[in-house]
Amino acid sequence: MVDSVQLVLLILQLLTMAFGYKRLRPTAEYISNSLKRSIPLIFVHMFIIYIFSYIAMVLYGPGISDARDIWRSTIIMLLTSVGHVRPELFTNSSITTKVYIFIYVLLVLFYLSMIYFGIFLESYRVSSLRKGYSYYKKQKYEEKKIEKKLKEKAKAKEEKEKEEKAKKDIELALLVEKK
Repeated sequence: MVDSVQLVLLILQLLTMAFGYKRLRPTAEYISNSLKRSIPLIFVHMFIIYIFSYIAMVLYGPGISDARDIWRSTIIMLLTSVGHVRPELFTNSSITTKVYIFIYVLLVLFYLSMIYFGIFLESYRVSSLRKGYSYYKKQKYEEKKIEKKLKEKAKAKEEKEKEEKAKKDIELALLVEKK
């Protein structure tokens, strides 16, 4: 218990330290914004997993020892979410089992997981815009960079022409002195 409290305090200290560093502040703000936006979705996701666990308990309860109560059934569903599928789920080859697993995988794994990615990407975009980073500014920066390179090339060309003119003037002066 003491170790877990120390670990939580260490993680909190690292997170507060991340807000203090100038370069890490946008990333820390991005993570906090995305977590704030996804908390309601997390509760909905937990509720949907609970519903599917209840259905699994009713569907598999008598046949599978791990699905006899709601908590064990929830663990089965969470393990299915991370890819550890129990073979006992497919021994009952009825159509309801296949439909149930298909709907669970489709809804929970793909649809809700993609919503999380969408929230994280949108939070990143909003955080970037708040900090002043945008495609327009990037484009302006690149245009200024190209313009600067062109000016440097033009300046180098002018200096080269001045050097060539100075050489010609020196050669002309030497020719005039010889005559």
